[in-house]
Amino acid sequence: TESGAYAKLLSYVARDVQVSEVEPDLIVSNEIPDEVLDLTRGRTMLFLGGECRIERKHSIEKAFGLKELIWPGTNKTSTKLPFLLPFLPKADIVVLLPRFAHHSYKQALDEAKRIGKTTVIMPGGFGHSNIVRCIQQQVLGVMV
Repeated sequence: TESGAYAKLLSYVARDVQVSEVEPDLIVSNEIPDEVLDLTRGRTMLFLGGECRIERKHSIEKAFGLKELIWPGTNKTSTKLPFLLPFLPKADIVVLLPRFAHHSYKQALDEAKRIGKTTVIMPGGFGHSNIVRCIQQQVLGVMV
């Protein structure tokens, strides 16, 4: 039966998938390393690329103690460098999400570097553990 197949599927999922695989971003702020929190707490971070989802935005702000996460998202006008430039002075940390970004966003990252912003290139997703790893490797020089 259809409900029997559904129950069987749920049992496979429950047996084979761990919570950490399903929701890797549910890291509470006390699990973010202190050296990363020292860099992010009270600061403004700018994400270049991807679509902003409010719940994800708030989760990142809370976990990293950010003053604000600016995440303009992507659309036809936001792929142009002039659209992105006004966000740069507001940010302390500029993060490029190349997997989800238009190629012109690299120019915005280069401009952020030029004006002295902390910059991070974050391949993969934008989960908490990936943010931590990229900051540790690229900004703090920690091999993880």
